[in-house]
Amino acid sequence: MEGELEGDNMESQTKTVRMQRRVLLAFIALVGASACGGSGPGESAGTSEPAEGTLSCGGLGSGEVLFRGQSVGSCNGRAFLTHQGDGNVVVYDRVGPLWSTNTWGSDTSAFLMQTDGNLVLYAGNGQPLWWSGTYGNPGARLAMQDDCNLVIYNTAGNPIWATMTFCR
Repeated sequence: MEGELEGDNMESQTKTVRMQRRVLLAFIALVGASACGGSGPGESAGTSEPAEGTLSCGGLGSGEVLFRGQSVGSCNGRAFLTHQGDGNVVVYDRVGPLWSTNTWGSDTSAFLMQTDGNLVLYAGNGQPLWWSGTYGNPGARLAMQDDCNLVIYNTAGNPIWATMTFCR
Protein backbone atom coordinates (compact mmCIF):
# COMPACT_ATOMS: atom_id res chain seq x y z
CA MET A 1 0.00 0.00 0.00
CA GLU A 2 1.27 3.47 -0.90
CA GLY A 3 2.92 5.25 2.01
CA GLU A 4 3.66 2.11 4.00
CA LEU A 5 7.01 0.49 4.70
CA GLU A 6 7.35 -2.92 6.31
CA GLY A 7 9.74 -4.68 8.68
CA ASP A 8 13.46 -4.44 8.07
CA ASN A 9 12.95 -2.19 5.06
CA MET A 10 11.25 0.39 7.27
CA GLU A 11 14.04 0.24 9.85
CA SER A 12 16.67 0.64 7.13
CA GLN A 13 14.80 3.53 5.51
CA THR A 14 14.27 5.20 8.89
CA LYS A 15 17.98 4.96 9.76
CA THR A 16 18.95 6.34 6.36
CA VAL A 17 16.48 9.18 6.67
CA ARG A 18 17.61 10.08 10.19
CA MET A 19 21.22 10.25 9.01
CA GLN A 20 20.26 12.37 5.99
CA ARG A 21 18.21 14.65 8.21
CA ARG A 22 21.09 15.14 10.67
CA VAL A 23 23.51 15.96 7.86
CA LEU A 24 21.02 18.32 6.24
CA LEU A 25 20.24 20.13 9.48
CA ALA A 26 23.94 20.46 10.31
CA PHE A 27 24.62 21.89 6.85
CA ILE A 28 21.80 24.39 7.17
CA ALA A 29 23.01 25.43 10.60
CA LEU A 30 26.46 26.12 9.11
CA VAL A 31 25.39 28.11 6.08
CA GLY A 32 22.27 29.73 7.52
CA ALA A 33 18.68 29.85 6.41
CA SER A 34 19.51 32.17 3.52
CA ALA A 35 20.96 29.20 1.65
CA CYS A 36 17.43 27.88 1.14
CA GLY A 37 16.37 30.77 -1.08
CA GLY A 38 17.86 32.58 -4.00
CA SER A 39 18.35 31.88 -7.64
CA GLY A 40 18.33 28.27 -8.67
CA PRO A 41 19.60 26.43 -11.71
CA GLY A 42 18.16 27.82 -14.91
CA GLU A 43 17.42 31.27 -13.51
CA SER A 44 19.28 34.22 -14.95
CA ALA A 45 21.46 36.27 -12.65
CA GLY A 46 19.20 39.29 -13.16
CA THR A 47 16.05 37.70 -11.73
CA SER A 48 14.66 38.91 -8.44
CA GLU A 49 14.98 36.90 -5.26
CA PRO A 50 11.93 34.87 -4.18
CA ALA A 51 9.92 36.15 -1.23
CA GLU A 52 11.22 35.12 2.20
CA GLY A 53 10.16 31.54 2.93
CA THR A 54 9.78 30.76 -0.78
CA LEU A 55 12.25 28.63 -2.72
CA SER A 56 13.11 29.02 -6.39
CA CYS A 57 10.47 27.83 -8.84
CA GLY A 58 9.86 24.34 -10.01
CA GLY A 59 10.18 21.94 -7.07
CA LEU A 60 12.78 20.09 -5.03
CA GLY A 61 15.84 18.27 -6.26
CA SER A 62 17.23 15.11 -4.72
CA GLY A 63 18.18 15.84 -1.10
CA GLU A 64 16.35 19.19 -0.96
CA VAL A 65 13.90 20.09 1.79
CA LEU A 66 10.87 22.31 2.33
CA PHE A 67 10.80 23.48 5.93
CA ARG A 68 7.72 24.55 7.82
CA GLY A 69 6.66 27.98 6.58
CA GLN A 70 8.33 27.59 3.17
CA SER A 71 6.73 27.30 -0.25
CA VAL A 72 7.91 26.43 -3.72
CA GLY A 73 5.95 27.58 -6.75
CA SER A 74 5.51 26.44 -10.29
CA CYS A 75 7.60 28.49 -12.68
CA ASN A 76 4.49 30.16 -14.16
CA GLY A 77 3.21 31.08 -10.68
CA ARG A 78 -0.12 29.24 -11.02
CA ALA A 79 0.61 26.64 -8.30
CA PHE A 80 2.39 26.48 -4.95
CA LEU A 81 3.48 23.66 -2.68
CA THR A 82 3.40 25.00 0.87
CA HIS A 83 4.59 23.45 4.15
CA GLN A 84 2.14 25.25 6.39
CA GLY A 85 2.58 26.29 10.00
CA ASP A 86 -0.24 23.91 11.02
CA GLY A 87 1.85 20.92 9.87
CA ASN A 88 -0.02 20.27 6.63
CA VAL A 89 1.70 20.26 3.24
CA VAL A 90 -0.68 21.58 0.59
CA VAL A 91 -0.74 22.16 -3.18
CA TYR A 92 -2.62 25.36 -4.01
CA ASP A 93 -3.73 26.93 -7.25
CA ARG A 94 -5.02 30.50 -7.48
CA VAL A 95 -8.50 29.36 -6.36
CA GLY A 96 -7.52 27.33 -3.28
CA PRO A 97 -6.22 23.96 -2.06
CA LEU A 98 -5.97 21.04 -4.50
CA TRP A 99 -4.18 18.33 -2.47
CA SER A 100 -2.66 17.83 0.98
CA THR A 101 -0.86 15.37 3.22
CA ASN A 102 -3.76 15.68 5.73
CA THR A 103 -1.29 16.25 8.56
CA TRP A 104 -2.71 19.49 10.03
CA GLY A 105 -2.22 19.70 13.77
CA SER A 106 1.04 17.72 13.53
CA ASP A 107 4.44 18.94 14.70
CA THR A 108 6.08 18.70 11.28
CA SER A 109 9.56 19.99 10.55
CA ALA A 110 10.74 18.95 7.09
CA PHE A 111 9.25 17.81 3.77
CA LEU A 112 12.29 16.08 2.27
CA MET A 113 12.89 14.81 -1.26
CA GLN A 114 15.27 12.10 -0.11
CA THR A 115 18.22 10.98 -2.18
CA ASP A 116 16.65 7.48 -2.36
CA GLY A 117 13.66 8.93 -4.25
CA ASN A 118 11.16 8.88 -1.38
CA LEU A 119 9.33 12.12 -0.54
CA VAL A 120 8.83 12.19 3.24
CA LEU A 121 7.21 14.56 5.73
CA TYR A 122 8.97 14.40 9.09
CA ALA A 123 7.74 15.31 12.55
CA GLY A 124 9.92 17.45 14.78
CA ASN A 125 11.07 14.28 16.58
CA GLY A 126 12.35 12.77 13.30
CA GLN A 127 9.50 10.31 12.80
CA PRO A 128 8.03 10.05 9.29
CA LEU A 129 4.36 11.11 9.17
CA TRP A 130 3.69 10.82 5.43
CA TRP A 131 5.68 9.43 2.50
CA SER A 132 5.23 8.82 -1.21
CA GLY A 133 6.48 5.22 -1.23
CA THR A 134 8.91 5.96 -4.08
CA TYR A 135 12.15 4.87 -2.38
CA GLY A 136 14.48 2.87 -4.60
CA ASN A 137 14.69 5.69 -7.16
CA PRO A 138 17.95 7.48 -6.27
CA GLY A 139 18.23 10.97 -7.69
CA ALA A 140 14.47 11.41 -8.23
CA ARG A 141 13.17 14.98 -8.13
CA LEU A 142 9.89 16.64 -7.19
CA ALA A 143 8.28 18.97 -9.74
CA MET A 144 5.59 21.53 -8.96
CA GLN A 145 4.38 21.71 -12.53
CA ASP A 146 2.82 24.67 -14.29
CA ASP A 147 -0.44 22.66 -14.68
CA CYS A 148 -0.70 22.38 -10.83
CA ASN A 149 0.22 18.68 -10.76
CA LEU A 150 2.88 17.71 -8.19
CA VAL A 151 5.00 14.92 -9.69
CA ILE A 152 8.06 12.88 -8.71
CA TYR A 153 10.26 12.00 -11.69
CA ASN A 154 13.01 9.38 -11.73
CA THR A 155 16.38 10.15 -13.30
CA ALA A 156 15.14 8.83 -16.67
CA GLY A 157 12.45 11.53 -16.62
CA ASN A 158 9.57 9.13 -16.03
CA PRO A 159 6.83 10.03 -13.53
CA ILE A 160 6.75 7.64 -10.55
CA TRP A 161 4.21 9.43 -8.33
CA ALA A 162 1.74 12.29 -8.78
CA THR A 163 -1.07 14.11 -7.01
CA MET A 164 -3.08 14.10 -10.27
CA THR A 165 -4.18 17.67 -9.60
CA PHE A 166 -4.77 20.31 -12.24
CA CYS A 167 -5.30 24.06 -12.16
CA ARG A 168 -8.84 25.37 -12.09
